Amino acid sequence: NDIFAKKALNDRVKYCRIIRKYHKHKYRYYIQLCLEGISPKVYKMGIGKVGIDIGPSTIAYVSESKIGIKELGSDVNSIENEIEKLNIKLDELRRINNPQNYNEDGTLKKDTKSFKKVWYKSNNQITVEDKLRYLYQKRSEKLKYSHNVLAKELLSLGNEFIVEDMNFSALAKRTSKTEISEKTGRYKSKKRFGKSISNHAPSMLISRLEVLVNYNGGKLNRVNCFKTAATQFDHISGELVKHSLNERFIKLSNEDIIQRDLHSAFNLKYILQNKDEYSYDVENMLENYDSFKTQHDICINKLIQMKNEGIKISSSII
Repeated sequence: NDIFAKKALNDRVKYCRIIRKYHKHKYRYYIQLCLEGISPKVYKMGIGKVGIDIGPSTIAYVSESKIGIKELGSDVNSIENEIEKLNIKLDELRRINNPQNYNEDGTLKKDTKSFKKVWYKSNNQITVEDKLRYLYQKRSEKLKYSHNVLAKELLSLGNEFIVEDMNFSALAKRTSKTEISEKTGRYKSKKRFGKSISNHAPSMLISRLEVLVNYNGGKLNRVNCFKTAATQFDHISGELVKHSLNERFIKLSNEDIIQRDLHSAFNLKYILQNKDEYSYDVENMLENYDSFKTQHDICINKLIQMKNEGIKISSSII
């Protein structure tokens, strides 16, 4: 039933390479076929512009025929829960097997001239480490598959994609600012989006989409997120309005309530670029806004209904 594999295997096998992957408690070896020629085009590409707002854990897209917002790799969350439990168990075993490396308050001792940490492992600890290693690889493969499916779905929506060029490696780093919370009086956490980016791999999706789009003769434009300010632009008034990060829904100047990421994707769809300068095609935005608003309301109502039925929806969406 795999059309791509059928067409690909019509070409001559040039050579084979052996791939080694870790599986549970041992390595498994796979044969990878390297075929002659160019890989077949089996994915249908749509026509028209598609605006994409990509975040650390979510993606919102707006095309001529369809709009949507979803969590990246939502089916990988169950694996993440298993990994978290095993990491807690591994830390307990590490402390039991190596009490000499910890202080009385539970903190890790520092290496000195007179003391060097030596780590011992029990068979139970080795078993847990093997399980963790397998789950990390399983999560990676599942996330890659999920991104491939989503990239093909997006490809069918248009042939020109506009996405903000996000620096995810910078977003993953801890902030250097030390701030005190006004509510609690305690130091604020310096963590940012590192764990979320690691678990959802947004840049992997955009890279995969770019490969598919270029191969099928389309175009993917990465625009400067600071110059476009897509999340702030109110196309009704033509002004920039700042919003806090925890605002999922924003109010436009005509009093309409719109999901923030979907509105950003709508703005990106109508962006105009002249070298390093950006502007918006406001006339077309106003003309097509009613159609977008209708699809937006249907999309949000579906998500709310799913949430009411007990289906988990990311807090970054609604």
